[in-house]
Amino acid sequence: MRSKKFLFITGDLIKHKYLAIKLMHHYSTSRIIIESYPKEISKNYSPDKNKIISNHFYNVDKTDKKFFGKYVSKNKSFLKSRTLSVCKKNKINSLKIYNLIDKFNPDLIILCATSIIKSRILNRFQNKIINFHAGLTQYYRGAGCNVWAIYYKEFEKIGITIHYVNRDLDDGGIIIQSRPKINFKDNSHTIGIKSYNLGYSLILKCLRFYNTNNFLPSIYKKNLKSIKICKKKDFKKEIILEINKLIATNQLKVNNKKQKLIKIINSLK
Repeated sequence: MRSKKFLFITGDLIKHKYLAIKLMHHYSTSRIIIESYPKEISKNYSPDKNKIISNHFYNVDKTDKKFFGKYVSKNKSFLKSRTLSVCKKNKINSLKIYNLIDKFNPDLIILCATSIIKSRILNRFQNKIINFHAGLTQYYRGAGCNVWAIYYKEFEKIGITIHYVNRDLDDGGIIIQSRPKINFKDNSHTIGIKSYNLGYSLILKCLRFYNTNNFLPSIYKKNLKSIKICKKKDFKKEIILEINKLIATNQLKVNNKKQKLIKIINSLK
């Protein structure tokens, strides 16, 4: 049985590259397409232009470099050898990129932190695209979901979901989920690091299952009234100030009773 061809389509931040590199080391036929972010990464996540926003994303980058920087630097040549293309932000749906994907003809596409994938790619690779989502999609959909879960003090809803991609926002069938272990020393940045390490193990489980079984089972959750849609335009300095306040006053504690009420899905069992 031949090894399946996996294609990673990711953003170009250090954590995105770290995740893809670690996974590609398991499969020699895997390749990657990278979508570049703006040089000031805050421009990708918030319309606000102020020092609080800038400092927040400076610390995101600083934390990513601390935990993942050496690994990505060490694997720079490896990443280059596996890269099919690097495109500008919002160009992932261009005809050029579509033709590259079509020519490579992957068995499965894994998305992480890209622009929204549009109909041309979705139609061509129907039921062959999955997404790494930082959040539990039955509760939070959109951008920066785990950060928003902190803001709303729903710490038990911080997690990672690997799900199928369809035309609706983070709406596809859930393949597998898990929650990072959080303690009083954490902040939004270290939770992000834990989430990517957790995401690596979840995606690897998916790839191994798919490589053996040629499909991935999933459970579809209808749009629930409890779902919060997280939009980049709403991520402003007031949100960061409130999150920092919660962390500074040691309120980042998961309520065990509430956590038991959250059903974590694993379709691979």
